[in-house]
Amino acid sequence: MTKSNNMSQTRRDFIKTAALGASAAVGASLWGGCSSSTNPAQAGADHTAQGNGFVGYGTGAKGDLSALVVIEDGAIKSVAPGPNLESQGPGETAFKLLSQRVVDAQSINVDAISGATLTSLGYLSAIKEAVESAGMTEAFDTPVASEVVKREDAEYDVVVVGAGGAGLMAAMTLIYPNYDNVKSEIKVIVLEKLDIVGGSTSLSYGGCAVGDGLQANDTMGYHVTPEEMVDLLRKRNSDGVNEPLAKAIFTKSPDTVARISAFGGPYATSYTGSVKKYSGYTYLQMDANLNILLSEVDKAGLGMYSNQGGFALAHFLETKVRQSGCEIRTGAKAAKLLAQGNKVLGVHVIEGTTEYDLKAKKVILACGGFTQNSDYMKELTGDLIPKYTPWCSAGATGDAFTLTKDLNTTRVGKGALVYFSLGTQLGMFADLNNIFRQRKQIVVNEEGQRMVDENQDEYAIAYHISQATNGHAFAIIDSENPNVGVFQKWIERGKVVKADTIKELAEKYGIDHAGLEATIKAYNTAYENGESPEFDTPLEAMYPVKTGPFYAGEISCCIIGSLVGLKVNENCQIIGENDTPIEDLYGVGEVCLGGNILSMLYSGGCSIATALNSGRISAEHIAKTINK
Repeated sequence: MTKSNNMSQTRRDFIKTAALGASAAVGASLWGGCSSSTNPAQAGADHTAQGNGFVGYGTGAKGDLSALVVIEDGAIKSVAPGPNLESQGPGETAFKLLSQRVVDAQSINVDAISGATLTSLGYLSAIKEAVESAGMTEAFDTPVASEVVKREDAEYDVVVVGAGGAGLMAAMTLIYPNYDNVKSEIKVIVLEKLDIVGGSTSLSYGGCAVGDGLQANDTMGYHVTPEEMVDLLRKRNSDGVNEPLAKAIFTKSPDTVARISAFGGPYATSYTGSVKKYSGYTYLQMDANLNILLSEVDKAGLGMYSNQGGFALAHFLETKVRQSGCEIRTGAKAAKLLAQGNKVLGVHVIEGTTEYDLKAKKVILACGGFTQNSDYMKELTGDLIPKYTPWCSAGATGDAFTLTKDLNTTRVGKGALVYFSLGTQLGMFADLNNIFRQRKQIVVNEEGQRMVDENQDEYAIAYHISQATNGHAFAIIDSENPNVGVFQKWIERGKVVKADTIKELAEKYGIDHAGLEATIKAYNTAYENGESPEFDTPLEAMYPVKTGPFYAGEISCCIIGSLVGLKVNENCQIIGENDTPIEDLYGVGEVCLGGNILSMLYSGGCSIATALNSGRISAEHIAKTINK
């Protein structure tokens, strides 16, 4: 049904706000079909941008989005998204691929992009609505023939399974061992089951934890040895740490960042964007250049954090690998390892309706975690999955566990990483979450009781929230709090409530009001007396709740990674029976993050550090041993 001029004001407001908040460059590139005088928000009012341009709307992963379809002479000439809040990288790739598919097929029935399903479905809905508004649905509502993929069995030196940061780093290191565009003779192929390359790296901030060894360490004045990084991890993780691997990762990490930077990657080694403090240690997280320049991207007045750094890192690695002539084969799923006894010989691949074998001297499993696999989540994390939505790559379905189930591997670690979230569309990037991270509030559970020192790091706070009743907590502030303005902003979105009394505030969220009143009274009294309250919160980190009106914001969590991995050694070789390596099989990235590096609390930059350096470690070991 064609929408009238009385279409949802909410959608109009969203598009208008998004258009105003987006940069001119982004707006121009996305809406190239409009004349320079055409406002996409105005275009949406009657679905036309020009006589041959039509606008439709849908709902993506992070909110409303739009599509501009240009139809000339009975054919779809171009399709482009309007300003939106979808993730940089994966979202933009989905828009590009879907737009091209629609134009090539001259059909609105093309397949969604695996790896960005919610974005794809929303964008396809917008495209269909635009075509409908043009009165052309019947012309373009045509079936699309399935693409026939022709493949043959082949042989490679190395098959890399997974094209996230770890797999791409492994491939790049194998191809360019000195990071100078001089190629090795090692023949590599990268398999990615999704349509989109980049994995969880492209969804991340892109910051890489380093200890010491860069100019930035001298500039900022922080120096931490690899042994101290291992001790930090040991203190924050209940199941211990694979100390040889962790030491290897943080020994290489500064050099890896320097090599990537010198090779044209998105890091500057003379300064950093973040100082991380945990368990008595302070180290640097080297932030990607884009996130130093764009620490906050506010497309629609939401103070959204940018994942441009992670995407820039993944895109750099992908570009280098592709420029070498190495194939990154998307839509190709490694369905089975080819093995003989304790020796891996290659992989069996399913690509569309085609199946084939790739023989290899070495296989690297860089296929992510398991957060998108509900069966593994239930088995390995207990009751987390009913509470929280995974905020991870769609490809994180536990393929490493499935592929190695017959090889007597050892699982290590438990649970999953949790972080603050405002829901499936706003995830962990909204400015209210940034305020929660500043720790300038009292945090209580449903019983109205504090359950953690708010001065702890955000990952520790999120962990305690995950253990609370119904897996959520509440941030309580008063009208004198420095962050009251942001709290007020979120009242209309239903993420914050306001009340004149503590009792009324508690009742609005179903918090036990007697418990909350007692908690706040004890906290305020401790502050007035210059004493540390429960959990020994430092006096300078306390924010009493005295002056009404009062505000409460609900803090929930999302899952940002798995904490169960496969046991590996310091060379990233996957361990089998009798604590010996499975011959010619490696595990990198999230495959070896859980249980080897992390098993309880995250430490900033450690995921990217593990991805990059485990990829490098595996590649360097392979280069030394492949012909022996």
